[in-house]
Amino acid sequence: MDLRRLWELHEIDSAILDIRHKAAALDGGKAAMEKLKKLEAEQEAANSEAKRINGEMLDLELQQKTHAEKIKKIDKELYSGQVVNAKEVMNLEKEIEILKRKISELEDQQLALMDQIGPAEAKGKKFEPEIQQTKAEAAAKRKIAMEQKGVLEAEFARLNKLRPEAAKKVNPPLLTRYEAIRQNQHGIGMTKVTKNSRCGVCGTLLPERLIEAARKDQAVTCEECKRILYYSEGLL
Repeated sequence: MDLRRLWELHEIDSAILDIRHKAAALDGGKAAMEKLKKLEAEQEAANSEAKRINGEMLDLELQQKTHAEKIKKIDKELYSGQVVNAKEVMNLEKEIEILKRKISELEDQQLALMDQIGPAEAKGKKFEPEIQQTKAEAAAKRKIAMEQKGVLEAEFARLNKLRPEAAKKVNPPLLTRYEAIRQNQHGIGMTKVTKNSRCGVCGTLLPERLIEAARKDQAVTCEECKRILYYSEGLL
C-alpha cells in the first residue's frame, strides 16, 4: 500500500515534469523570426543599393541643372550687348561648349544608372513575398504556442494543487527517500518493473530478489539508476 500511494504521487510528479518539458519545447516561432531577420537584412542591403543609385541620379540631375543655369546666365550676358570684346565673347562661347559637354556626359551617366535602378529595386522587392509569408508563419506559431502554453499552465496548476494531498498519504521516511532520489535523478524518483523484468526507466534487467521485494511492497531500488521500483499486476 505504501508503494501504491508513492506511485500515485510519482505519477503527479511525472505529469508535472512532462508539462515542464513540453513548455520548454514550445515553438514560439523563433526559427521563423531568425529567418525573417535574415531576409529583412538581405532586403535592406538590396534597397540600400537602389537608394545609392537614386542618390547618384539625383546628384547628377542637380549638376545638370547647375550647368544649365550657368549656360543660361552666360547666354544672357552674351546677348545683353554688354560684352563686345571678341576674345571675351569667344571665351564665353567656349565655356558654354564645355558646360554642354559636361551636361551630355552627366546625361550619359544618368542613363547608365537608369539601367541599374530597375534591377536594383526588383532585387529588393523579390524578398517581399517570402518576408510576408515568414511573418505569417511566425505569427501563427506564436498563436499556437500561446494557446498551448495556456493549456499547460492550467494543467500545471491543477496538478500542483493535487500534489500536497498525495504527498501527505505517503509514509514520511519513504517520502524523504523518494524526494532525495528524485532530486538526484532528473525529477524521476520511481519506476515500474516491466513485464520482461527490467527497470522501466533505464532498462536494466532486475534480479528476481528485487522484483519479489517490490511485489511485497518493499521499497527497493534499481541497482543501476537507483530509482524506487514499483510492481503492479498490470506490468508495462
